[in-house]
Amino acid sequence: MNLKSLWILVLACVATTLSAQKKPLDQSAYDGWKSIVSPKVSENGDWICYAITPQRGDALLEFYNAGTKQTTRIERGGSPAWFNNDTWATFKIAVPFAKVRQAKIDKVKADKMPKDTFAVMNLAEMKVVKLPGAKELKTSAKGALYAYTYEVTPVKDTTVKDSAAKGNKTPGKYDRLVVVDVRTGDSTVVDSVKNFTVAENGRSVLYTREADSLKAVYVYTVDPKRGVLQRELWSSKLGAVSPSLVLDRSGEQGAFLVTADTVKHALYDLYYFSTTDLKPRQVADAQIIGLPGGYAVSRFGNLSFNHEGNRLQFGIAPKPKEVPKDTLPADEKFSLDVWSYRDTMLMPTQLVNKKKIEEASYPAVYFPKENRAVALGDKDLPSVSFAENGDAPYAIGTTRLPYSLYTEPEIQMFDPSDSYLIELKTGKRTLLRKKGYGGMYLSPSAKYAAYYNLPDSSWYSIDTKTLKHTRLTADIPYPLYNVDDDHPGTPPLYGMYGWTKGDEMMLIPDQFDLWLVDPSGKKASRNLTKIGRETNTQFKFVNQSRTEGKSAVDMTRPMMFLSFNRGNKENGYYTLRPGQAIQKLVEGPYIYAIAGFARKGDRLIYTRENFNEFRDLWTSNERFGDSLKLTNANPQQADYKWGSVELFKWTDFNGNECEGLLHFPKITIRRNPTRPSSISTKCKLS
Repeated sequence: MNLKSLWILVLACVATTLSAQKKPLDQSAYDGWKSIVSPKVSENGDWICYAITPQRGDALLEFYNAGTKQTTRIERGGSPAWFNNDTWATFKIAVPFAKVRQAKIDKVKADKMPKDTFAVMNLAEMKVVKLPGAKELKTSAKGALYAYTYEVTPVKDTTVKDSAAKGNKTPGKYDRLVVVDVRTGDSTVVDSVKNFTVAENGRSVLYTREADSLKAVYVYTVDPKRGVLQRELWSSKLGAVSPSLVLDRSGEQGAFLVTADTVKHALYDLYYFSTTDLKPRQVADAQIIGLPGGYAVSRFGNLSFNHEGNRLQFGIAPKPKEVPKDTLPADEKFSLDVWSYRDTMLMPTQLVNKKKIEEASYPAVYFPKENRAVALGDKDLPSVSFAENGDAPYAIGTTRLPYSLYTEPEIQMFDPSDSYLIELKTGKRTLLRKKGYGGMYLSPSAKYAAYYNLPDSSWYSIDTKTLKHTRLTADIPYPLYNVDDDHPGTPPLYGMYGWTKGDEMMLIPDQFDLWLVDPSGKKASRNLTKIGRETNTQFKFVNQSRTEGKSAVDMTRPMMFLSFNRGNKENGYYTLRPGQAIQKLVEGPYIYAIAGFARKGDRLIYTRENFNEFRDLWTSNERFGDSLKLTNANPQQADYKWGSVELFKWTDFNGNECEGLLHFPKITIRRNPTRPSSISTKCKLS
């Protein structure tokens, strides 16, 4: 035997020994297997955080400094979030897993179970401040305030004699609100707080109090000139305050819902206020333009300001009917579920959704500068969607009610509906499309509405001023629906990726490439990616909008695309810079997924995985030029017998050539080595 043969024999023996030492993957491995949870990157890209969480056991929260390359670890940490312009962080510190498990074994009641602890941390000093007993914590993303509540149990005064104390009722438990300014370290304490919310910029806190029989709404403001102020906005010894409290992004406007009634189905009043004068004004039902008869402000409606703060959205609903007083004994009562074939919802579905049906509300808007409100939706037009731009003058209303009893077997992926253009300032409704299949999409500035038309498989636009319908994609020579879908009925669309700035163009994909489509119909459609079909690569657009609350695509900046090569099954990312051809950034035998972008920096975080590599977290610049692996969540994988994967081709029973990834488990067959295997796969969706 020569020396070369001897070395081959030795290496083979070593490999066999190492393989024999590895453990088979069984149930005992699952509990310790970890996942990457809540990955986040700060706006400037300086900080990255994530939690490494086992299936059973205690998590580990890590904060990575991209500048110093240092990592700070918080045992049992989770649910991280940034605030104060990403210079501080909040998170929870969980109770040890073993302690919670033992409490469950001991059958400890839910209200006595050990609770997680909230904490805040200054990222400059990495100093953790725990908030023991905190029930709720809220922060200002762009401001220096954080606020939390914790329960206070009054201590009985033992200095008072029993005879004197009989007439004095010991106060019950209540929640205490603490508002902290991280710039100064100053804090403000308020007792008997029920609900609260914090403005995004930290300029104000809106909260409600319930002490004894008094219900009240207060606002806490931080003014550079006047300092800290607290002002009562509303109070009553009767009634209730809704937990729906809202402040706009600037912290200069707010709204709340209250009632002075004590009946079960009380009507609520909507109040709006400005921190400039702190004089709340009621938005009365009588001043809501277009309010249907028998409708009123709903306490279940969505209460929110738009991004610009010039519009307040709230809900309206039919006035609740008071249930007649019960005058019958129990043995004379009975209960029935009455259903008609004309009902638009089956009885079991009605019963399951009873609460949702009872609390249904419909959108309305209030314009603070004009002190006017407009009803937009009702039972006949229950769905209303707004344009992204807060200054847009229109919304889209959709209803399926005329066709709720209608079925058409060959149409399975779409439901018929009527779509209306709603003028926000007046509530005027204009029919855009009757019995259309699929959605209606409003451009960010509401210049156009767009929809897909099934009969000719084309996208159309509607000019919201002229109401002209224009066919847009007749010049695209490829299907815009999923040609690989093999379900019976109408195939789903590849979709629409959005609009460019100024509503100038639409981004519409086919099977491989992305097309730039002019909603006015004046310019020919243009293939942006171009190489998808010829390289057998599918491209999906990744929106990297840098403007908060705005998703319109800026065509002057590089565009990013997720790629999938249908031949070798490799995945990756490409970039398209203005005036250049599309270029590959990264590609390989992995599944890539971007977990976050730095809004104000050249930094992103992503995961990659395949059959042999776990989905760990990576970071790089937006060119994938300095990729760094941040986690190694499951190093124990190397201790187990793993499988392998191969690209496999075959011919199905219809004679079609198919291909897919075939995974082989790492097993040792001791008996019957020729036993058959069963493989299940899909021809197209491999």
